[in-house]
Amino acid sequence: MASNRTDAVTLGVLVLAYGAYGVQAYEHPPLAAAEMIPIVAGFYIAFTLAMIVVHSIVALLFGKGAKPDPELERAIGWRAARNSLIAVMSILWALPFLAALPDAQVLTVHAVVGLLGLSEIVAHVSRLAYRGLGSGRNQRALAA
Repeated sequence: MASNRTDAVTLGVLVLAYGAYGVQAYEHPPLAAAEMIPIVAGFYIAFTLAMIVVHSIVALLFGKGAKPDPELERAIGWRAARNSLIAVMSILWALPFLAALPDAQVLTVHAVVGLLGLSEIVAHVSRLAYRGLGSGRNQRALAA
């Protein structure tokens, strides 16, 4: 159950962080690619710090949970990674066309950041779905 809490908290932080990035990018678009370096670097630094703080708070509040089955967790991890890769590959094909547009460096950087966010969100949603948020049905299906 601790893994569900961790994935749910991670998912919440991911959605908030990438949502804030998207709103900021939409409302205040930079005009040059050189302006993107501090924006993207600052985003990932703030995102990393937020994850550390939030996960530290969750660990302090809830402590250690029951030990999950390692085989089940391995299967969940593989399937979540597969789903994440499918989501990325279904959109990745569009990036070369986007990069070929005139003056599209800024848009391409935003698209890559969004693609990374989509990948992480799909992976955590998949983990939560495969664990069934505590339901044994999905665990039995994965074990079979």
